[in-house]
Amino acid sequence: MGTAVLTRSAFGFAAFGVVWSAWTVAAPEVQADFGFDDSALGALVTALNVVALVLLGLAARTSSRLGSFRTVRMGLLGLAACWAVAGVIAPAAVFVVLIVVGGGCGSGFVEVSLNAAGIDLDRRAGRPVLGYLHAAFPAGSLLFLLVGSLAVQLGGGRFTVFALAAALVAAMCLVWPAYDHADEASFGGGRHGRVRAMRRHPRLVLLSALAGAGLYSEVAVGTWSVVYLRDDLDASPLLAGAAAASFAVSMLTARLVLPSLLRRTSPLRVALACASGLLGAGLLLLAFPYVGAASLAFGLIGFAAGPLVPIAMQLGGTVLPRDLDTAAAAVNTLGYVGLIAAPWLVGWLGDAASLRAGLATITAAGGVTLLATVLLARVGTDRPPIP
Repeated sequence: MGTAVLTRSAFGFAAFGVVWSAWTVAAPEVQADFGFDDSALGALVTALNVVALVLLGLAARTSSRLGSFRTVRMGLLGLAACWAVAGVIAPAAVFVVLIVVGGGCGSGFVEVSLNAAGIDLDRRAGRPVLGYLHAAFPAGSLLFLLVGSLAVQLGGGRFTVFALAAALVAAMCLVWPAYDHADEASFGGGRHGRVRAMRRHPRLVLLSALAGAGLYSEVAVGTWSVVYLRDDLDASPLLAGAAAASFAVSMLTARLVLPSLLRRTSPLRVALACASGLLGAGLLLLAFPYVGAASLAFGLIGFAAGPLVPIAMQLGGTVLPRDLDTAAAAVNTLGYVGLIAAPWLVGWLGDAASLRAGLATITAAGGVTLLATVLLARVGTDRPPIP
């Protein structure tokens, strides 16, 4: 397998990282422009993820028929258009509908197609490479966290952040060839359906819970870190962006070292270490309300949450080796439950108590990781299934 195919796949993950870091940077500006409190902002992101969850099955079928890279490109260009319009639209109701429907559709299609392609590339490479591909997501996030935060520090607002992100994502899509690579697998057209697959293979449910814990932690930090640093800890926009960037840096590092780590130890041992990291990071956030402590905790969350989705996807591919789109959609099902829960729960706790308390719920994600890992070890999920 050539490096061009791996690089092309990584471009998709990086562009998706730009999309979500744009929301992280723009969240305080959205609140200021529309008067959303923490609960309302969290509910908005939750509704977006509900739409994405509902569309995962359709995304799997579309990816099987059109090809994963075509589907990713279509989804990313849709997200770029959505972000471009979101920067200029004025009525709050129209903004909400645009973000929920447009963002949800694009996210669901990109998530399934990218991961299905990644599982296939990982399998055909004959060695773990999925971590490298997933590392591109925090790389794109890190890039835009710094660029977007600098733009806000220099006086830019919602329009500037969303316009920059839309332009960058569109440019990244345009450098892709318009055709899929010749060796792309035909994944099977989503023969089983994700719900049926999860019923027939309960291990997919546990792997989905593992992904859900990782994504809960990711979206909690991705949605609320800059808001927490700026509003609760009085950090400047640039300092808040730099502190939040510790999460992207550590996640990037964790995913880059994951393939070599998996050649030395089992995926579930890595997951156990991740569970410990999430538990510790949540307690650190709760105990020390300072910018430095928050930056350290966000970095620890990146190290702990970063490997969970690649591990869940990789093991999901061993459960359904002939239907990778369905495997990716199934693993993403409870994964999106984590995405749905985090924005609303953290935001609700932000209004009811404090964002610090809301972010500390990442300890619960650590508990879910621990439980799912123990149960997966008991059913021998580290080993490929017997045909």
